[in-house]
Amino acid sequence: MNTKQALLSLLLLLVSLSTQGRLGFTYEGIHYSCDDKTQTAWVAENSGLKYDIVIPSYITIEGTTYTVNGAGYEAFAESYHVSSLTIPPTFESFSYYSHVYDMAELEAVYISDLAAWCKIDFVQQPLEIAHHLYLNGVEIKDLVIPNSVTTISSRAFSGGSNIGSIVIPNSVTSIGEYSFGYCEGVTKIVSEIENPFGISEYTFDDTTYSTAELIVPKGTKGAYMAAEGWKNFKNITEAAGSENDSFTVGTVIFIVGDNNIVSVGVDNNATGAYEIPSVVWYSGANYQVTKIGDQAFKDNTGLTQVTIPSTIINIGSGAFAGCTGLHTIIIHVTTPIALSAGTRADGSGVFEGVDLSQCTLYVPAESVDAYKSASVWKDFGQILPIGSTSVGLVPTVSPHQDVYDLQGRRILSGAESLDGLPKGMYIVNGRKVVVP
Repeated sequence: MNTKQALLSLLLLLVSLSTQGRLGFTYEGIHYSCDDKTQTAWVAENSGLKYDIVIPSYITIEGTTYTVNGAGYEAFAESYHVSSLTIPPTFESFSYYSHVYDMAELEAVYISDLAAWCKIDFVQQPLEIAHHLYLNGVEIKDLVIPNSVTTISSRAFSGGSNIGSIVIPNSVTSIGEYSFGYCEGVTKIVSEIENPFGISEYTFDDTTYSTAELIVPKGTKGAYMAAEGWKNFKNITEAAGSENDSFTVGTVIFIVGDNNIVSVGVDNNATGAYEIPSVVWYSGANYQVTKIGDQAFKDNTGLTQVTIPSTIINIGSGAFAGCTGLHTIIIHVTTPIALSAGTRADGSGVFEGVDLSQCTLYVPAESVDAYKSASVWKDFGQILPIGSTSVGLVPTVSPHQDVYDLQGRRILSGAESLDGLPKGMYIVNGRKVVVP
């Protein structure tokens, strides 16, 4: 073998080694690159994707399941007519060459895990085009960062122009550049960070620095005025409410706790459908609502529906005891909260006296099975994903629509109904429907 042949053989060997285990597949109309060694996949080398794009957490190809963890080379190239994009909680990055900005008609980004979103490496950010971010089907306007988050990545919410307020928990230790860039609608920021660390002068939009109110824990205003980035805010105030203060918002009583949190108090007169807020304003500060207090709505027979935000971590005994008119609960908490149960003379069970078999419980899509096995929650007559509707048929449409499962697999083409499908949730034209 001469020198030229040896070099050619070496080159072919190196190419073979560099590509070993990396494969390309088209799965339900979207092309992915897959790595057999790590069993991961990323959206790559597409051209002209359209309409409602749902990227699943996992894809199964030839018997192997891959975790979908990002958008790679030319993931969205020339995809000018994509209108919505659903990103799974397994996503880790949008690469520089992913062509996110080709999606000129993008109007909405859908996610199911806010903590996972905060960790993504956004070299390119689809929210800068769409401007509207939806969590479990509900647009985020009052952004409450979960207590589990320690790092908010660069550009995490950049472009979220419909965000009006932000709550940052004390658990956060790092906030990247442009994390809240181009969020011109923000008027209030509540920082629960007790020892402010430096941030970039570009972390927030110039308009936010100039016009938004920054509310900080008592006794920390001086530290914020000296900290890099935070000192750029023109309006910094300290939280003013005292622990155990009570105040009323509408017909509902709230009680102030420590660390800028409040709980729903007792003897509330809300009627019809009531949505418990994730954040309430009191005495110059925003407070995160984290608890529904003992007997908060006890014997309120006029209450028919309650929406519970993701910020709630505790529901007190007897909170909904005697609420005999209650027929629907929508809860955005991913992990079922432990509840007091039983038939007790004092009515201390959370839903004491409520016929749960006649009630419907809506929960985050990924949590349906967890709620079906959780004490008390499992007693609800129906447990369905948030955003779904209990339906037997999908209306006739023109043109006919494709039906997908939650993993993004197409199971019907050109369907006019869901007749014959097993019970469960499906995606039709970008919306979730349920076959009961």
